[in-house]
Amino acid sequence: MLEWTGIVLAIAILVASALRFIHLTYRDNALEAGSGFGGLAEDRDSTLKRYLQILGVRLEPLVFASGLCLFAVTISLLFLTMFDEEIGFSIAAGVTFFPLAFYVLKDLVAWRAQEFEWYLVDALDLSASLSASGVTAVKSIEAGAQGASQIVKVELDYLVLRLKLGDSIEGATARLMDRYRSEGVRLFVNLLRSRWHGGADFDVLLRALAKVLRERKAFLMQSRGQLSGAKYALLFAAGFPYLLIPFFQSQEPEWLAPITTHPAGPVILYLAIFLQVFGLLWTRAILRSKSW
Repeated sequence: MLEWTGIVLAIAILVASALRFIHLTYRDNALEAGSGFGGLAEDRDSTLKRYLQILGVRLEPLVFASGLCLFAVTISLLFLTMFDEEIGFSIAAGVTFFPLAFYVLKDLVAWRAQEFEWYLVDALDLSASLSASGVTAVKSIEAGAQGASQIVKVELDYLVLRLKLGDSIEGATARLMDRYRSEGVRLFVNLLRSRWHGGADFDVLLRALAKVLRERKAFLMQSRGQLSGAKYALLFAAGFPYLLIPFFQSQEPEWLAPITTHPAGPVILYLAIFLQVFGLLWTRAILRSKSW
């Protein structure tokens, strides 16, 4: 009965993960209204492909998904090696890897977007100084990109190129908004759009935005410092049991023998790992929740 329960649970997780990855792989991005370059292929990349581009992973989505499948198969084979008669739980152990990989991928993309926002401040300061001296908005953004980090330079150069080719400000900033969906980037994009449509003082807006982003960065760094103890405790609690296994296996092998010899051993081991993964995801949601 427990084995069939594991098989049903594995199939449910597999179907849900497959639907999610298919949605990420084949969903096209909707271009914002007013863009004059709707035929460009790079603007219609799948969500998973954009994730890989943001992270600097030069792999096709299908190859990346295949790699995840290989990891899942490896986990299943390791579990099957330990319990050669528990095929259902071996499949469940491998399939459980997919939701965890999906959340890790989203966290990495969110971290990359936050990193982009922090590096954007330097470009804003330089652009504001040039704009105050009488340089046009496009020229000031282009010069600010030259003094920024590589991740910011690529996006700002693309934005300037689109504007020089005659695209609207909505179309030029669509990729920036789509790739880095943080609050600071949204403020920057809205600033550019209001400047193009309203004609406000560009240097004043840039200096005000740079100040806001600095304060936001300081607040986030303070919050991370306050939560660092909880994060380290979480990592310690997650990894310490696996560090004890080789020690017990070398000193007292009979302590771990019931896991492989007792009929309920595979069930207990799988439930322990499943609850650990579930607890990690739950704690992740708590740590990522905003207090403002």
